[in-house]
Amino acid sequence: MESSAPPDPEEEMKKDVVKYFSFQPKRDSASDVRNALLVVAALVATVTFDKGTDVPGTIENNTAKMVFVVANTIAFSASVSVIEFLTQGFPLKRETQISLFSVCFAYGAGVGTHVKGNRELVLLYGSIIAPLLISKLSNYLKK
Repeated sequence: MESSAPPDPEEEMKKDVVKYFSFQPKRDSASDVRNALLVVAALVATVTFDKGTDVPGTIENNTAKMVFVVANTIAFSASVSVIEFLTQGFPLKRETQISLFSVCFAYGAGVGTHVKGNRELVLLYGSIIAPLLISKLSNYLKK
């Protein structure tokens, strides 16, 4: 009776690197996936917060600067939404939500110093709120 040896990870990776690094329910636990997503979301939030509050000085064109700020803000807000979603049911939930709200407020205040005019401010705050509202709306519609 022959026993089947487990597949060699290096050989599996050589066959199809995308499949090897993709989520595989038989191999990857839900908590491992959640932890990986939390790390990615935290890194995105960190980088976008830094660049949002300190817009690169090399952007002279106001339109280009606004495109950068809006795209950066959407990435920041979406990553904060992912963090909030993935930490549901964790201990200290209220404190986590307060800290996420505070970071969003600080981001808006920091980015607001780079924005001139009411139209740009509406666009900025709309791009902060949109991913959060979409997240809340999808949760509401699931119920």
